[in-house]
Amino acid sequence: MNVFVQPGEKGLARALKRFKKMCERDGLFADIRKHRHYEKPSERRRWKMNAARRRDLRARRGKTRGGEPGRPRRFDVSTYGALTLS
Repeated sequence: MNVFVQPGEKGLARALKRFKKMCERDGLFADIRKHRHYEKPSERRRWKMNAARRRDLRARRGKTRGGEPGRPRRFDVSTYGALTLS
């Protein structure tokens, strides 16, 4: 990864900022954070299982909101005789 200081650029700070942005786009910082400590295979599996569980819970929670299957938000007058809000 090469970053050149362009003529007319104000100091080294701008080139450093461009370099950091390039590293962020390439995923270098995330990779460094990920490999900061050794992670045992069992820990990696446990992390992946928990992430899948959270995704599943969020998906299920999203399906029951807003009139989807689950508890109805409002009752129909014809079904219950009087309009009541839940």
